[in-house]
Amino acid sequence: MSPGNAWLDCAADGSHYLPPVSCDGSGECISGQCDANLGCTSQAVASGICDDGNACTANDACKDGSCIAGKDVTCDDGIACTADSCTPTTGCAHAPSPVNCNDVNPCTVDSCDEAKGCVHLGQSGGTCDDGDACTLQDFCVVGKCGGTPKNCDDGNPCTDDACAAGACNHTGNAAPCDDGNPCTVSDKCGTGGCSGQTSCGDGICCGGESMATCPQDCELYAWPAGTFAMGSKAVIGNADEAPQHQVTLGGFHLDYDEVTVSQYKAFYAQLSPAQQCTGENSDVFTCGQPATSPGCNWGTVGAESEPINCVDWYQASVYCAWVGGRLPTEAEWEYAARNGGKDQEYPWGNQAASCSLASMGKCGLTAPAAVCSKSNPTAPGACDLAGNVAEWTADFYGAYTPDNQTNPLGPKTGASRVIRGGSWLSTSADLRSASRSHMAAKLSDNGVGFRCAK
Repeated sequence: MSPGNAWLDCAADGSHYLPPVSCDGSGECISGQCDANLGCTSQAVASGICDDGNACTANDACKDGSCIAGKDVTCDDGIACTADSCTPTTGCAHAPSPVNCNDVNPCTVDSCDEAKGCVHLGQSGGTCDDGDACTLQDFCVVGKCGGTPKNCDDGNPCTDDACAAGACNHTGNAAPCDDGNPCTVSDKCGTGGCSGQTSCGDGICCGGESMATCPQDCELYAWPAGTFAMGSKAVIGNADEAPQHQVTLGGFHLDYDEVTVSQYKAFYAQLSPAQQCTGENSDVFTCGQPATSPGCNWGTVGAESEPINCVDWYQASVYCAWVGGRLPTEAEWEYAARNGGKDQEYPWGNQAASCSLASMGKCGLTAPAAVCSKSNPTAPGACDLAGNVAEWTADFYGAYTPDNQTNPLGPKTGASRVIRGGSWLSTSADLRSASRSHMAAKLSDNGVGFRCAK
């Protein structure tokens, strides 16, 4: 045996050496070697790849003789509908059960798509609860829950209406408003609701005002809104006054008296020379001069305070437009002639017309009387609504219907226009507030004049 080599051994006959002794290390991070004098020895490996025995780590490395775990393994298989996990002994696992896609929204159908993951398809029509106490009848609309806002409108323009926690709140405001009273101006909301002011000088004849107390105001009388029975029952009036029907009107203004000769002269004076003519107006206003046949007061000396007569419908309409108004509708005229829609036959009540109450036939008249020469104490808003001259209205003449109506304008077309009120030539029956007459718009008559409305 060769002396000094402990890892060698010799054959008995000394002819050769035995193979080297194996000195493998105790692990991937411990290296083994054989020392001739000491035999097998071990040494820590400073670096290098190893396996820490945990399938959930990768890229393990040696350090100072130990195998240090590397980064965690990513087990995402790219399929959104599997639950991915890792077990140290077996590694990644992909559970076939789908993930929970419930978004707690009653308005969606929830499912899982392998490529997209959770999908929430909106639906419409189902009931739900949006959690808002100020909505009613909640229902789904394309995946969202909503309802109809609770209606808190109290119909009062003087409150700001809102819903909070399911309860309606009405807070007073100071907004402009309309108190429904045509006798007031500058209406404004306040603690007591909507109210306005009225006084002489506002251009409106109202309340206790009259031609005597507020003459500058009472050229027009403000009739308040109201509902009344228009026409007559068949057994009382003429056939064209039936059927009696309910009519609702908004507030309006009506001249206190009929347009006088003097007032019409002022209108005529501002017409162009071409319009200061006499002749038939057919479909449009052409000539402004009233007719001068017997009984007509145009050009008659001393007739300035009489109601103008012998004017056709076109002349009356254009005059009213000139003063900023219009002819009254037939319904407005009857409402005023019934003293605000009252159930009475005449402006003053149910007493038959007589020479003491109206300028009418068989009273010795040879022409219309001066306007307002008869007193109608129970119709403070107008005079001569019965008698003196009958009055053009805006409406075409036509048959009544039984339907309830609001602010009716009469038929859309017709051969004639409605005339109301009777004249200085009429009988008592023709002076009734419901009595109707009519005439072609291009014609005129010594018993027909007009008044204006706004």
